[in-house]
Amino acid sequence: MSVETELARIGNDRITRHALVHIYTESLRYLLDRASRAVIVRFHGRHLRLMFARLVVLTLEGAECWITTDPACRSRLETLRSWQWDRQSYPRYRRPPSLNGYYDPNWDNGTEWAVIGHAHQRYLDEVMAGHANPDPRSLRHHRQDVADHLLAHAMRAPAGERPLPDMKPEPDSPEPAFAFNEVDTRIPVPATIVRRTGQPRFRETLIRVYTGRCAFSGCAVPQALEAAHIVPYRGRETDHVQNGLLLRRDLHALFDHGLIGVDERTMKILVDASLAHTEYAVFAGQPVLLPKRSADEPSKEALKAHRQRSSLNE
Repeated sequence: MSVETELARIGNDRITRHALVHIYTESLRYLLDRASRAVIVRFHGRHLRLMFARLVVLTLEGAECWITTDPACRSRLETLRSWQWDRQSYPRYRRPPSLNGYYDPNWDNGTEWAVIGHAHQRYLDEVMAGHANPDPRSLRHHRQDVADHLLAHAMRAPAGERPLPDMKPEPDSPEPAFAFNEVDTRIPVPATIVRRTGQPRFRETLIRVYTGRCAFSGCAVPQALEAAHIVPYRGRETDHVQNGLLLRRDLHALFDHGLIGVDERTMKILVDASLAHTEYAVFAGQPVLLPKRSADEPSKEALKAHRQRSSLNE
């Protein structure tokens, strides 16, 4: 049976099926980009399942998408028309706690998937942190042909549109100011690992403008430094110097999880209350180490969005 035929069994409506494939592919790319060996794609009857090791994290069937979410996001999902909680009981697996539900794209007003997708990715982060006990033997169920087909499907540009070339500006040419928005322009690659276009160049730029030092700790060990996006990565437009911070790897992880951030009004570091009795408490109230040029400093609008999204306060 062809991949197209199998996918057609998930949902007969073309528009609905396209939305479901997009959702599945977004989650698949997110996992592949971070832990490719433990990701499994599997057809089971009318179900198309996405698994991390032996843990099901997303299933497509009919016009609905069964999906796992972070319990901390419960209040944000309660009022969404496109979301319905799954009341069924499941066997106890060795897994982080999750709240599961069904997403129906036909009831989405155009803004709800962003909330649900964020809650889902937060749960995937917990799973990938090591709780799922990945077992490579489960890869015998992996459908690589389906994974490649879905990723290739996501690459197809809408009719009349062509992908923009990956333009590299001249080193000394002025770069326009970072335009804050959350439009997703990522380009998926039909392979087992997704490439972030321009990521190495983005890190090199931040190392240069921050003179090779972590903006929070001052760490100058190159192998420990990473390019952190303030507004989450959404394509080339977000690989902008004003949307970046050069951070030590552990601080980068805390920043992405919303446990540490920056008060854009004072440019001082904010630390979540849950870290009050850890070694990270010493960073609270410390000034951020900024680039020499004001044009290279992080966008205050982007920092504000990160602070509000993370519920961090001075």
